[in-house]
Amino acid sequence: MATPSGNVEAEPGDSPVAIESADWEHLEKSFSKDATAAKGLIGDLMDTAVRVSISDGRLITGQLWCFDNLRNLILLNVQETRLCNGSEQHRPMGPLVMVPGKHIKKIEACWNRIKAAAEGTRGEEANELI
Repeated sequence: MATPSGNVEAEPGDSPVAIESADWEHLEKSFSKDATAAKGLIGDLMDTAVRVSISDGRLITGQLWCFDNLRNLILLNVQETRLCNGSEQHRPMGPLVMVPGKHIKKIEACWNRIKAAAEGTRGEEANELI
């Protein structure tokens, strides 16, 4: 995942991109009907670098380790990013952080990893974010 500094390594070519509507509709149809398939997708995304937007505007970046039925996330090697006066401020938060589900607005992961998980393969090359 691309971050200027911190514990999560930046990879060349990481940048936020919009999901093509056809790709999103395909994923939505694939997993909305089958809870087992949706759980499998999330399971395949474990150990993936994710970026979580929370309700106060901060971005929390780390490696997805686990989650529970309340949507709380546990992330490894976490960094916080704040936007202050038009500039980004980064700070490490620690090796293990819990993000309460009630504050999560959006979770982003590498598109190649999501696509590979949907196809049942583990993609190690991930350089596009959704």
